[in-house]
Amino acid sequence: MRKIALFIPILILSYIFFTGQSDQIPNAGNDDLPGGKRIYQMKDGGGIVAVNPPRMVFQSPNRQYRFAEAFTHPTNLNIFFAASVTDLGIGAYATTNGGVTWMGSDTLSGQGNFSGYFKPSISSSGDFYLGLARDLLRSSNNGSTWTYAASPPQLGHSSFSIDNNPTSPYFGRMYHTGQGGGSGNLQASATYSTNSGSTWDALDTINNIIFFPLTYPEGFDLEIGPQGNVYVCYADVEYDVPFDGPSFVVERYWSVSRSTNGGVDWQGPLRISISGVGRKYFLGNTIYKLNSYPKIDVDKSGGSRNGWVYMTGTEREGSIAQDSADIVLRRSTDNGVSFPFQTRVNQDTPGNKKYQYTPAIKVDSYGGINIIYYDSRESTREDSVKVYMSRSVDGGVTWTDFPISERVFQPIESGQEIHSLGITQSGNQLWPFWTSMESGMVKLWTAPVEIGPVIVHDKIGDSENLSGPYTVNASILENNSSINGSETKVFWSRNGGAITNSITMTNSGGNNWTANIPGNGSPAEYRYYITTQDALGRVSTSPYGAPVGYNTFFAAPDTTPPMIKYEQLDDKVALEDLPFYIDLDVNENAYIDSVYVRLYKNEQTTPTHVLLQNLGGNRYAGQLIGSGGAVVGDSIRYKIFAVDNSGAGNVDSTDLYKVTIYDVPFFETFPLSSTGGEPWNSTRWTSNAYIYHRQYLGFGFRFPSEPALGFFDSQYYGTLNPLNLGSAQDTKLTLSFYLYWGHTQMANDSLLITYKDTSNNWKPLASIPGPFNSFGGAPYPPVSIEFPPDVNVSNFQFKLRASNSSHYGFVIFDDIKVLREKRNDEIALSDNFSFPFLNQGSWNQTSGNFKVINKDSAIGGTYPFAVPSEPYFLSIRGDGTLESRSRDLSGFAAATLFMKQSEYDLEPGETVHVEFFDQTRAWQPLFDLNGSDNNSFVPFTDKVFILPTAALHSEFKLRFRSEGLEADDEWFIDNIFINQGTFTGNELTQNSIPERFALHQNYPNPFNPTTKINFDIPRQSFVKLKIYDILGREMSTLVNSEYPPGTHSFDFNGSNLASGVYFYRLEAGDFVQIKKMVLIK
Repeated sequence: MRKIALFIPILILSYIFFTGQSDQIPNAGNDDLPGGKRIYQMKDGGGIVAVNPPRMVFQSPNRQYRFAEAFTHPTNLNIFFAASVTDLGIGAYATTNGGVTWMGSDTLSGQGNFSGYFKPSISSSGDFYLGLARDLLRSSNNGSTWTYAASPPQLGHSSFSIDNNPTSPYFGRMYHTGQGGGSGNLQASATYSTNSGSTWDALDTINNIIFFPLTYPEGFDLEIGPQGNVYVCYADVEYDVPFDGPSFVVERYWSVSRSTNGGVDWQGPLRISISGVGRKYFLGNTIYKLNSYPKIDVDKSGGSRNGWVYMTGTEREGSIAQDSADIVLRRSTDNGVSFPFQTRVNQDTPGNKKYQYTPAIKVDSYGGINIIYYDSRESTREDSVKVYMSRSVDGGVTWTDFPISERVFQPIESGQEIHSLGITQSGNQLWPFWTSMESGMVKLWTAPVEIGPVIVHDKIGDSENLSGPYTVNASILENNSSINGSETKVFWSRNGGAITNSITMTNSGGNNWTANIPGNGSPAEYRYYITTQDALGRVSTSPYGAPVGYNTFFAAPDTTPPMIKYEQLDDKVALEDLPFYIDLDVNENAYIDSVYVRLYKNEQTTPTHVLLQNLGGNRYAGQLIGSGGAVVGDSIRYKIFAVDNSGAGNVDSTDLYKVTIYDVPFFETFPLSSTGGEPWNSTRWTSNAYIYHRQYLGFGFRFPSEPALGFFDSQYYGTLNPLNLGSAQDTKLTLSFYLYWGHTQMANDSLLITYKDTSNNWKPLASIPGPFNSFGGAPYPPVSIEFPPDVNVSNFQFKLRASNSSHYGFVIFDDIKVLREKRNDEIALSDNFSFPFLNQGSWNQTSGNFKVINKDSAIGGTYPFAVPSEPYFLSIRGDGTLESRSRDLSGFAAATLFMKQSEYDLEPGETVHVEFFDQTRAWQPLFDLNGSDNNSFVPFTDKVFILPTAALHSEFKLRFRSEGLEADDEWFIDNIFINQGTFTGNELTQNSIPERFALHQNYPNPFNPTTKINFDIPRQSFVKLKIYDILGREMSTLVNSEYPPGTHSFDFNGSNLASGVYFYRLEAGDFVQIKKMVLIK
């Protein structure tokens, strides 16, 4: 299936991107155009914008948070830099090629650590500057190193700028403004320097000092107009006022001071009454420190609105804002003397209780006003947002909103101040900057927004055609200005070198443009990019940043198979979550013919084929299980294939994946109507516990579902009325919940969980110790505990009980679930009990020394390798027998026995016979475990055997019979189960030796702080398994030793690492594979 050339008229574009056609595939609507662009049409003939995919600015192990500021070189628009507060001080990140690549550091190299308010700027000579409260730092090498430039008077909440306009009478003058001076923090001051910061003029007071009510100037911003006029704005913040809304500290006014003679004299301030949001705000259940500090910019376009001054900020109901937090704009057309025009910027429905806050403003070189801000309109949680941009091309009269970020995220951790966003311009691109916890750690992000002509191009794929021509198709969209055909070209090169060959593109009608790159009959690498210009002189390229960035394709015979990128997120699917979809990427150097799935349901041996749909680019998706297409206990195995359309028909395929279907017959989130501290009683529960909201307890994080259950002392919480959850024969139950400890916990505090067994006796399920001396509600990861086989499934009850030594210690629960699965297997060992073989009714020891131990109890010392089901496993020493109780397998058409086995110091002749009880009630051999004379511990490996037909009867039993074992030698067994059905082909073999090397995706992923990593090796190999951070630094070595063939499993603990993206690399002989995992704390 060849890709179709992209010819997209603007009306079709608008339809696709505003209606979101999905064709029953989740999240397929509003999908990206080639290159990841999203197109938005402005109101009232305002043209279009194209939003490029978001990207993290700088990868590092440190947070980048609170501030996001940016500035562009005044004469070289390919150079700009952004800055943010980091864990190490202030980080500065620069690009010299129009945003294609970035460099920088989380600290100012050469100057140690700085923090607090700052403002970036670049002088006309190209020096980078950071203006801080009392320091001016300079870099003469694009931010690589920084030096101390000067010491202006110390001012808090400060701002800094340079007059870079060569026609200004004050060209080159630096300005510094902020809070401070002779009257301390009540004074707003400004100063200037005429010699690059070497000396500074005396501070001028630019505000009226107000003692009652006590009023502080805060949140300064400074901008310079086209005639050299200087504008300073700040918020007048009243302290110790009566409680008014969200805070005792409230912004009451925006003040504007201006100078028309280079900072020598100041006029104003003009005070504008506002409705401030205060300095602390609850967004849902998360505390963010917001503010109503103003931001200011001036039109320097040279157009009809040249010199107009715009101020923006966050306000709440009471003025022009119409909600709890809206973005507002005030405008001056008389050089800042007055600001009579005011309007609400964000265009969502007024009064919808959504929040917009922390704006940044940029008036672009064409006179367009561009304001970015955090916006919760697309989130169901008030503390989670997208970044939106509102754009106006008529001086702020009409606005169009559109999202910049792609996903909803939290912008910062709870309790932190969200101070500023940043936005700058580079040619025909606006570059917004924001902070986001999208990657698990707060980082600085950006996404270029194109405001000139827009090039939409699906890049040429690799081809087996050596002679050419290679057609370049593009849709070039006008932006209120016609396209200059003579400047619309494809630049290209063959086999490297400078991209200097050019071909003028032909307009084939509407927005469609084409050009042909010639071939030469030989295999070659081709590089190319597209450039265009409109009648306003605005130049656009595809890809952006060309010629530094360019497209590449190869003309050569295709022998490379596609590459499927797919991660199975979970091997279980809840019945209520059906339909079940898969979503994956397929990378291919040419074109994909088809992507499909072979699917096997339960014992099905003939696969069902599911063709996946292309959602654009490399992305494919499809539905594997429909609503009503499965029941609890169903097992679905599937394998993904991708075929390209080369002459060779190259194929890639994945491992065989498996999902099982379960349901959640019991799920308690607690009533949303409950208020903090009210007793909880209902017909479903018995309890003397209480319902709490997070604010009532003072927790600094959000509960999964508000409110949650809490109890003190020895209070309990349990099911009142028994529940019938199915048949005990085939039902497996798991208890799952979120757990939080609050206030001081003593050493003997714990959580006790009990359940009713089949005799209706209460028995212990688990005891979870409290964290000693923990204060303030420390969150635990979700807890999951499996009920043992003797749980009373048809008369199900359980209890949670606090065992606290002090009334000040308490336990909080949320989202209590019971998961129900079909028990197709016989789990021999359970990690919730010490001796399940002997005490849980599944096994009978008739003779010998069979014990359930942990890794510290092995006869040879501590077991050194990973245990499949921590912490317990079976130990066999000496001669004896252990047999299971009978199980009914008469309904099985086929069955497979799985187990894990290991050994210590066993010699040939030391054997464990694995036997089964047949239909004639006789013991028959299944297989033998034979000693290997290894003199050491051996890691656990798989044993898999298809049970013979004689085993499939109503009284099946399994027996281990040891023979010739010495008292100081051991066999180890774990994870014994029988699965209905058989596995054929290369998915599983009877001797369980893998056919190929493979590194599997870790589980869980994301994780905190532990995860499991599995790999397969088909032959004995020296194996290295290492963990690296995103910068390629080695963080840990899990494996560095010789291993036998089989599947091996290792646990990785990331408790000593920061949240973020990590990679794990397997090296076994010549085989190397790398996978990604995410640690979220």
